[in-house]
Amino acid sequence: MEPLPALTSLHCNSKLLKQASGVRCDGIVRLFIEKEEKEAVRGEIQITDYGISGIPVFQVSRHAVRALSQNQKVFCSLDFLPDYTEKDIFVLLRKKFFEGNALEDKLSLEDAVSGMVHKKLSGVVLKDIGYSPADGISSMKDKDLQKLSRAFKNFSFELTGYHSFDYGQVCQGGVDVREINAETMESKLVKGLYFAGELVDVDGICGGYNLQWAWSSGYKAGKAAIQ
Repeated sequence: MEPLPALTSLHCNSKLLKQASGVRCDGIVRLFIEKEEKEAVRGEIQITDYGISGIPVFQVSRHAVRALSQNQKVFCSLDFLPDYTEKDIFVLLRKKFFEGNALEDKLSLEDAVSGMVHKKLSGVVLKDIGYSPADGISSMKDKDLQKLSRAFKNFSFELTGYHSFDYGQVCQGGVDVREINAETMESKLVKGLYFAGELVDVDGICGGYNLQWAWSSGYKAGKAAIQ
């Protein structure tokens, strides 16, 4: 299979998201390929000037990279409040917006959602659904709060590219495992030819698995080669 980078950062076409560059937040990254959800991973997401990075992005990147290389449509959805349901967020927003002295204090939308997520992120989410962070809360209705609740749970955009081999932590693709003797790592097609590590179409998630594969396959290949 064609070698491609894996465990790498992803590029997107969201100009709004770039406005939150530098922000790190706990969240869920959901990857969709041709409208079908492929994988969802939670962790610390890093918002960058080119797109998204961080461990959860690395974990889903192998699927995104392969699909993009095949000219498939790839989308990503970020859940910025993974510990809360959409209903939980709606109830919280309703309290913040309509209870106490919020209306009398003429809070802005930005002030009203303060503390829920990073200020840069809240501004981006509000703009994405058509509101200005400076708008007052007096015009907000339940339907607006429901819209905002969904936006915090589902900030979506198209992925357009990925970081190259120079930045990827591992390579995906390579020699098909079905063409290799698993006990000796010798090629089934060419006698005396051995493979190990990233030359083989094996790649894992973050956590040392790729290093372990390199060491284990290298040991087996080396031991078999000298016998």
